[in-house]
Amino acid sequence: MVNMEKSKWSLTTDGSVYFTESLIVNASEDEDIEGLRVNDCKIYSILLMAKQALKFKLILWNTEKFKDKTMNTDSYIYDLDFDLTQRPAFKRSDVYCLNITGDFGGPLFEYSDHDKKKTLHISLMNLSNVSKKAGEEGRVDVKLVMGLEQMDALNICEQTTGMITDNWPHCPACGRAIKTGIVKGTTDCGNCGATVEVTVRAVIEYDTKLV
Repeated sequence: MVNMEKSKWSLTTDGSVYFTESLIVNASEDEDIEGLRVNDCKIYSILLMAKQALKFKLILWNTEKFKDKTMNTDSYIYDLDFDLTQRPAFKRSDVYCLNITGDFGGPLFEYSDHDKKKTLHISLMNLSNVSKKAGEEGRVDVKLVMGLEQMDALNICEQTTGMITDNWPHCPACGRAIKTGIVKGTTDCGNCGATVEVTVRAVIEYDTKLV
């Protein structure tokens, strides 16, 4: 069920599947990781765990086209440096980690998949002079905590319990009902991103389920 004040969940990459390549200094590995609940959300924290104490950079993109050789600044969202060279390893596991969170519990940044495939577009870059090893010896796992604020959650509701409504507006592009709390104006469709005119009041009283 969705917490209507703030709903959060996490996505963890599988180090045996993603970021498995050997990387020399300033080389990067690009991944498109499926499994997001929604196309648009806020990222609250990112934890990076690695077998090697190196310095990495994570770069987030909004489309799988970021891998094209043509320069496209619009595909860039955000990047973070993870310096593990001064971090102690966990005992018995030889794993180094660093967790970066937003200030005062707030989000680090907003993420959006413009391809509308609920996919995380991400690159891992090695900033160290020492090469990242391939396979299990150079394993890297990334855990992202993401979520929705109250009005974000209302826009992607699919099923509701105890909902009072007066003719939900529908998206002119995809036909989806727009479950929004605003009285009048415009909003974006949480399914296809089209602009929707809202002329009725919608009231959410109880819990909702995410798509």
